[in-house]
Amino acid sequence: MNVVDPILHQSRWQPLALALCAPGTIFAAVTYGRLAEMIHNVGRHAGEHGLVRGQIVALLIKDPILHATFILGLTKLGIVTTSAREPLLPEKLHVNAVLADAPYQLPSGERVTLVDKSWTTGSGTPPDPLHSEAFIRTEDGPCRIILTSGTTGYPKAVIRTTRHVLARVQELQSTYGNRLPDCSRIFMNVGFATGLGHTFMMHTLMRGGTLFLPGNNTAESLAALSSHRLQAMIAAPKNLAEIAELCERTPILRGGLDVVISTGSMVSRTLSERVRALLSTNLCCSYGSTEAGISATGPGSELARIEGAVGYVVPGVTIDIVDQSGRVLPAGEVGRVRIRRAHMADGYVGDTEDERRKFRDEGFFPGDLGALTSNGMLVIHGREHAVINVGGDKVSPERIETALTSFAKVRDAAAFTIETAIGVRQVGCAIVWHGEADVKALMEHLGKQLQPLFVPKLYIPVDVIPRNASGKIDRAGLNALAARRLAEGQVKE
Repeated sequence: MNVVDPILHQSRWQPLALALCAPGTIFAAVTYGRLAEMIHNVGRHAGEHGLVRGQIVALLIKDPILHATFILGLTKLGIVTTSAREPLLPEKLHVNAVLADAPYQLPSGERVTLVDKSWTTGSGTPPDPLHSEAFIRTEDGPCRIILTSGTTGYPKAVIRTTRHVLARVQELQSTYGNRLPDCSRIFMNVGFATGLGHTFMMHTLMRGGTLFLPGNNTAESLAALSSHRLQAMIAAPKNLAEIAELCERTPILRGGLDVVISTGSMVSRTLSERVRALLSTNLCCSYGSTEAGISATGPGSELARIEGAVGYVVPGVTIDIVDQSGRVLPAGEVGRVRIRRAHMADGYVGDTEDERRKFRDEGFFPGDLGALTSNGMLVIHGREHAVINVGGDKVSPERIETALTSFAKVRDAAAFTIETAIGVRQVGCAIVWHGEADVKALMEHLGKQLQPLFVPKLYIPVDVIPRNASGKIDRAGLNALAARRLAEGQVKE
């Protein structure tokens, strides 16, 4: 089965129902009937440009509805798509074309084909079947490629087969508790470049629901969407913090959602309390990866009480905590996290020997250190290689960041070490303040939670913490920011 077929089926059942909505964008709103026409028109234009079944096409399309339509139109044609947030593709991913809605200069020299809404116009009839569905495709064939940067900053390609995509969609029926399956009006504030973004798009449209996407301005988008009686929202913590702040200033969506799903990184206790007070008492947090999918979820109210808790292991997933020799450790002991499940990636496209080491022992090692409780809750203690080392004493940056974000005036934070001008390595932090900065009170707060050695000495105010597409802190970008600010003297000690 082609994964777009259920969406086209919905277009026949309810052609006038709203399928996609992104206020303030070039399309604004698209019905299922119009979406089907757009899917077929994209396929016809793609064929005219020489694109055929089995090729790989990269998409650099900013408009959300246009982007979604290209994913669906090309997938229906049997073309494997990948979405990128920036013009940097894996060196060993050989794409046949790059489609973009703005001019780009790719480092690798690939030619970029500019696209616009004219690709969605035309007769709306399906392309010639000789160019699409005349050939039998197995569910184990490539369907979608997700790019993940992990901790390196350089993208790696993960292939998802049709079977993978369908399995991920089906898993959403139970992964996030009992509220999400009943929700048909979903606001998705994560990009299509992420694995979960693609999964939620397919999940919503296959079921005939309405997928709401952010426009050019978050405040205007939420104001426009509030009249649609949204039921669910999915977003990374950094976006939830922004939305919560908007709700504090104006009653946009305040308390009106059945469920809020957080993904990409851990939610601080302070943010968890704000989201549950302002958006929905049913906050669901998740832990996962592009390679293995969502592996643990749990209610925010419960996870907020346990430092580092990310959720209960979901059905169909086995998480082991192992030592360096691969021996499985008992509940409560800290070790390396290993994830095993069906329909999981078995490597990256053109991966190196070091990258292949993540996929071994029939599982995937995401690089996290953690422990399992006796009732199956996963508690993350940090990253294997993201360790702050000060004079031989070590602590995970996540431990410091948890302490930072537990202070009421800190909206978001990231910890790092940096060598000062006199050659001394010190702990520092970048902070997004909530209101007026108060470094003195923050240091007093941290002194009650951290060893004196690990209380940051450098405080850098920032508008936003650098993060990758999955919402995880961009450590390399953070270190570069800290070095630049220190050189410019824009640091409080």
